[in-house]
Amino acid sequence: MGGPLLIAVPVLLLAIAAGVAGVLVLNTRARSRDLAQTVAAARRHGTAFGVLALLCGAGAFAALAAGPTRGIDRGVLFAVAPLLAAAAHASVICAGELTWPRPRGQVRTARLSRRRTRDVVPRWLRRTCLAAATGLGAGLTAGALLADPDGRHLTGLGTAGPFPGAFYGAPVLAAALLAAAATLAALHLSTHRAAVVGAEPETDARLRRTSTHRALRVTAAAALFTLGGLCFFGGNAGHAVSSSSYKIGDEPWQHDLLPWP
Repeated sequence: MGGPLLIAVPVLLLAIAAGVAGVLVLNTRARSRDLAQTVAAARRHGTAFGVLALLCGAGAFAALAAGPTRGIDRGVLFAVAPLLAAAAHASVICAGELTWPRPRGQVRTARLSRRRTRDVVPRWLRRTCLAAATGLGAGLTAGALLADPDGRHLTGLGTAGPFPGAFYGAPVLAAALLAAAATLAALHLSTHRAAVVGAEPETDARLRRTSTHRALRVTAAAALFTLGGLCFFGGNAGHAVSSSSYKIGDEPWQHDLLPWP
């Protein structure tokens, strides 16, 4: 009963959040005769989809962590859960950008300006994402090179696992690419969407920075969390096979650090 309950609760929360977000979107459509409300409408729209994105990400993580494996190794599901949750989160952010409030009426104005993604992404967050991506790539590469041919164990004076070789690393890499694609799409949409009618350039820039922050923070956290998990299990396996309790010439001992096959 625990597994279905853990899945049903996030689904119910998602349904409620989706309804709330839909109502807010319908009530916050910008109108040309009411320019004073456009900034507030845009903020409510962004906040609604930001909350919905977090709930979708949490629901995806819960479904992967507690759902039936159907022949899939549970360790693989745990390994890809954070990044797939980040991909779901970024996809909802994309939906929010595609439904961003636009001006209505017969008379419309537009401000022409050249924008780049790096101009609306906080520098510290951009550097954090770059460091997380670099560390994750290095960790996956090192794990693939050091692991046994089965891609899930490490052999030294003995054999220990799980170890983040290709068996775990390949699904993690696929999930990372999916999360990166969804996040880059969200950043592109946030950068090049129409400006909020009636908003000062500084206000519009703050709204864009907020949107890019929402898109990047979860992806960066997921990448760092995954990297931490890879380092933890890889370090445990490395410590086990290099332990002084092993003696050269003994038969290799199989040590499973977690009850995963």
